[in-house]
Amino acid sequence: MDSRDEGAEAKYALHPLTLGYLDAELEADYQRYQPAMLVRSLRPVLIVLIGFLFTLALLDATSVTQTPIMPWEAGVMLGIAFLGLLWLTSASMESHYVQFALMLTVVVFGASLLLRIGHPEDLMDYFPGFFIMLLLTHFIGLRFTYAFVAALLLMFVLAIVVMTNKISLEQIIGIAMFLVPGYVIAATAGYTIEKQSRRLYAQVRMMEHERNEHEKMALHDALTGLPNRMLLTERMEQSLARARRQHGQFAVLFVDLDDFKRVNDSYGHTIGDQVLRQIALNLLRQVRGEDTVSRLGGDEFVVLSEHVQDEHGAQIAADRIQAAVSEPIVLKLPKGADTIHIHVTCSIGISLCPRDGDALEKLINRADDAMYSAKRDGKSTSRFFRSPEEGPAGSEPASQ
Repeated sequence: MDSRDEGAEAKYALHPLTLGYLDAELEADYQRYQPAMLVRSLRPVLIVLIGFLFTLALLDATSVTQTPIMPWEAGVMLGIAFLGLLWLTSASMESHYVQFALMLTVVVFGASLLLRIGHPEDLMDYFPGFFIMLLLTHFIGLRFTYAFVAALLLMFVLAIVVMTNKISLEQIIGIAMFLVPGYVIAATAGYTIEKQSRRLYAQVRMMEHERNEHEKMALHDALTGLPNRMLLTERMEQSLARARRQHGQFAVLFVDLDDFKRVNDSYGHTIGDQVLRQIALNLLRQVRGEDTVSRLGGDEFVVLSEHVQDEHGAQIAADRIQAAVSEPIVLKLPKGADTIHIHVTCSIGISLCPRDGDALEKLINRADDAMYSAKRDGKSTSRFFRSPEEGPAGSEPASQ
C-alpha cells in the first residue's frame, strides 16, 4: 500500500464507538448532507405516531374513567407535541438538531406507553408496543449514539415502572428474556447499517475526489497547475461565442520567457521548475478574475484577456504581465542554505479578436508571430500582430 492509499484510509476512517469520521472536514460534510435524509425519515415516523397516539387516546377515553390524569389526555397532548415537531421539520435544521428531535420523539413515545401501566396486569397490554419501539430506535434514521442514549433512557423509565408497580420476579425474568437479546440484535444491526452507510458515503466521496483529480490532471498543467491547451481552447470557445453575441472583443497574449534556457543551464531543471511555478503565481496575481492564464509547455504562456475594448486596454494587460514576470524571484539552492536571486523577462505578442481573426488557432498563431517579432526587436517588449500589408515585420511595437 502506497502513502496515498494510507492517507485516504486515514481520511475516511471511522471511530469504532461513535462511528464518526476521524477527519473533521469529512464529518462536517456528512453532517451537512444528513439533515435532508433524516427529515425524510422523521416525517413519516411522526405521522404514524401521531395517528397511533390519537387512536390510542380515543380507545382510552372509552375504557378508562377513573385515573388522576386520564391516559387519553396524555395521548392527545403527546399528539399535539408531535404535531409541533412535525411542523419544525419544515424548517431548515442542522443535523444534530434533527437527530435530537428524532431521539426525543422515540423517548417520549416509548415512555408514554410505559407510563400507562397502572397495574401489573397492564404490562402485557403496553409492553409489546414498547418492545417494538425499543427495537426500532436503530432503524428510523437515528445515529447509533443517539439511538443508544434513547434506549438507555427508555430502560431507565422501564425500571421505574417495574419498581413502582411491584412487578413479580417471574414477569421481570420474562421481560429480560425478550428485551435483552432482542435489543442486542437490533443494536448490532443498527451499528452495522450505519457503519456500511458511512463507508458507502466515504466511497462516493473518494470516487468524486478521484474524478475531480483526473479532470484537473486532464485540463491543467502538471507543473504549475495552470489551465493547459485543452482548457484554454474551451475558454476561448466561450469567449468567441460571447464576443459574437455581444459584438465585443478580447485579447490573446502569447508570452515567451527570454533566455530561460540560461536559468536551467546555470541552476538545473529543479530550480527552473520552481521559477516557472513562481512566475505562474505572479501572473495569476496580476490578471483579472475573468482572465485565463495558461501554460502551453516549456517557457510559453498564453493569457486570455477578456473584455478588452481596444489596443490601449491590451497594452495595459501586457504591461502588467511583463511586470509580473520581471518580479525578482528568491529561491534556496537544493543543497545548502544559500539563496539565489533570479531575474526573468519576457516577450509578448498580442492578437485581438475579431480584428485579427475569429478562430482559435488563428488568434494563437498570430499572437505567436507577434511574439517572435518582439524577440527580433530586442526582447523584453510587446508587439501587436500586423498583417504583411501593414508592416514589413508583420507586427508593430505595442508601445513606443
